[in-house]
Amino acid sequence: MQGRFDSPEAVVEAALALLQNGKSEKLDAETLATIRTSREQFDRGEGRDLRAALGELRQGYENR
Repeated sequence: MQGRFDSPEAVVEAALALLQNGKSEKLDAETLATIRTSREQFDRGEGRDLRAALGELRQGYENR
């Protein structure tokens, strides 16, 4: 994966943090490209189960 995010989970984590903080930022071209790539992967059936991904994120936070 290229760009400032190491994984699709990192993209979701950053998006959730923005939503929770009530911050609204204009998305840069790199972020939009990452979202587009993620959408294309999902459309090809390469997506992950949301509950499993959220569970992994939760475990990561609990292990900090």
